[in-house]
Order: sequence, then structure tokens, then C-alpha cells
Amino acid sequence: MQFMTHGVQDTQQQHANQGSNLKQEQVTPEKSNQEQNKSNPNLIDTKTEAGMEITSNGENSERPPWKKLGVVKRISNKERRRRQNQSLRRLVTPKSALMVLNEMVYGAPLDFRVDCAPPTGYYASNNPSFCAEVTIDGCSYRGCGETKTSARSAAAEQAVRDIIIKKLNKFNTQEKSNEAKDGEEKMETEEEEPMPMIQLASYALHKLFSEWEGEGHHVPQIRPHNSSVSDADVDLTSQANGPPPPKPKKVKTLPENAAEMHPCMLLSYMRPMQEYRELGVQGDRPQNLIYTIGVEVDGATFIGQGPNKKEARKDAATSACNSLFGVKFQQT
Repeated sequence: MQFMTHGVQDTQQQHANQGSNLKQEQVTPEKSNQEQNKSNPNLIDTKTEAGMEITSNGENSERPPWKKLGVVKRISNKERRRRQNQSLRRLVTPKSALMVLNEMVYGAPLDFRVDCAPPTGYYASNNPSFCAEVTIDGCSYRGCGETKTSARSAAAEQAVRDIIIKKLNKFNTQEKSNEAKDGEEKMETEEEEPMPMIQLASYALHKLFSEWEGEGHHVPQIRPHNSSVSDADVDLTSQANGPPPPKPKKVKTLPENAAEMHPCMLLSYMRPMQEYRELGVQGDRPQNLIYTIGVEVDGATFIGQGPNKKEARKDAATSACNSLFGVKFQQT
């Protein structure tokens, strides 16, 4: 009997040991996930990624609320277009041919050679003309104008036109040749010769606005956007500190002999740094040409016409002085 009782006790003890071993071998889901992550380093625990981060010592620490993954909001099409227009506003501004050419050949010196143009008719013209010539990559570009600046602009416009056309042809040939090649080689060739689309768009805006001004429309000048300070920051600072005090402007008084002065001289004295723009030419023969010149003063555009640019500028300055200062010039 004692032998049987000892045998029963041994079997009960073996069953108890087996049960304790089974309890020890039971693994929680979190523990199983950790073991799977240890066995396979490519697996990532979503719970650890969302709310926990593993330190260098292997300990888990909760992420701060601002660092946890939030709900991604979908951007509307209106907001997307607004952001695109805002980014384009920083990049694209109207630029003349000289400015665009300097950006396209950045680093290469532009040496314009300006000479007086020989007379083209049988008579000597009262308005001298100039011809400018510039050489870029072995190609010479020549432009003529009534002033040295207009001659340089005409030569720069021809250079910009030829450079853009060459780049377009080269880009098209590269696309055709890269159709049979791998994508990596095609990407490398595209990065080597990027198209100057920003410069092209800036020059196109300049030409479009000049055409509108030639039709008699007033086009405000677009200033380049300051990307370092946003509009929101400016609004916040202005609200906090109040509006800045306006700078006192120096008011110039009309000279006593204003009616006897030349209109262009009086306008440059009262409103310095004014730019006259050629808006168009009408006529088919030199003796029948009528030039149209415009000048912008105090937000208003004044237009003058004449048989030459000198008389057209005088007419525009006369209308500006009459409207702004009430000066009636003596007719000569």
C-alpha cells in the first residue's frame, strides 16, 4: 500500500510539473510580436511605431503628443491651386530681355559693343540711332534702337530667342534618342540640360504687359515677392507693433519759371527717376511716322505722340505736368 501511494504521489507531482511548464510556456500576443520582430528585423510593430519609440538601450519610451502620427488632412483643389499660384508668384516676375539673358548665361561676361548706326536714308535724321552687338558661344547678335539701352535690349532679345530655340531642339532630340534607353540614363541627360522655363515665363510676361501698355492700358508694375518673410509674419508684426509711421516726403515746390521750362525737365525735377516707354509706331514711311510714348507718374499713365520720340516724350511730359501741377506751358 505504501508503494502504491508513493506511485500515485509521483504521478500527481509529474502532472503538476507539466502544468506549471505549460503555464510558463504560454506567451502573450505582445510577447509573440516582440519575438517575431527579433527574429525578423524587417517587421515593424505598428503599436511601437505609432505611440512608442525604442531608445538606444532597447527600452521603450512613449512619444510626446506632438510627435505622434496624426490624421492626414486632404488638401482641396482650391487650396492646392492657391499654393501653386503663391509659389509661382515668388518665381515668375516680368523681366526684360537683358535680365533674362544675364540669368541664362550666368557666370559668362556679356560685353555689348555699342556704335552709332549709319544713316539709312538720303537725309540726316535729327534722332541718332545706335546698334549694339554681343557675342555668346561664338554667335553674334545685333540690335538697333534710338537709345543705347534699347539697342542692347534688341540684341539681347535676339540672343534669348536663339538660345531658347536651340535648347528646345536639343531637348526634343534627347527625348527621341532616350526612348530606347533605360530610365536612369534618360534622367541623367535631362538633369544636365534643364530648360529655363522660369526665365522664359518671366520674359513672356514682360512682352505681354508691354503689348497691353501699347494698347493704352495701365499695367501696374509687379515687384518681386520677398520669400524670406511671409505675409502672415508681416501681418502679425504689424498688428503687434501697430502700423509703422509714414516717412515724411519732401515736397518740392514749383519753380517760378515753371511755364518757361521744358516739360521733360520740369517733370524730372518734380518727379525724378521717371521712365519713358515706347508704346508703338504708326505709319509706313519715315516722313509719316507717328511715335507713341508713355510715362507713369503717381500711378497714372500719360501718353504723348509726335513725329519723333523727342516730341512724343515732350507731349507726354506736358500732359503730366498739366494734370499734376496745373502748369500751362507757353506755346513756341
